[in-house]
Amino acid sequence: MHVIAANEDTEVVGWLRDVAARRALAHESADEILAHFEAKLGRPLRSKAAVEEYVAALEEAERRRERESYLRRIRRESVLLVLAALSYLHYYYWDVSLRIALLPEMRVTVPARQAPAHRTQDEDPGSLIRS
Repeated sequence: MHVIAANEDTEVVGWLRDVAARRALAHESADEILAHFEAKLGRPLRSKAAVEEYVAALEEAERRRERESYLRRIRRESVLLVLAALSYLHYYYWDVSLRIALLPEMRVTVPARQAPAHRTQDEDPGSLIRS
């Protein structure tokens, strides 16, 4: 058997009071809990219809939140997809531009409409180009 000293006696009494207070709070009556719930809601819940109406309102609010969350996610993913596509196009544009700039030379051949006429030394060399 354990003997309690005089200074421990006050601690034990305080601890027992705390435990009793916690248990008293845990065993509130249903009417007290309902009154507290109604006070928080701001409306009475005294019938099944009132409870069903409250639950339906909660479910509707939850569906609305889920729908808004879904639409927000779709918009965010769409924007990110468009940004990814634009980033790729930007990269492709600069890649092609860089490859063109790094070409050692560029030869362009233009086909003539007709075979050039036989040229003499007296002719102006630019006259064949103008005609």
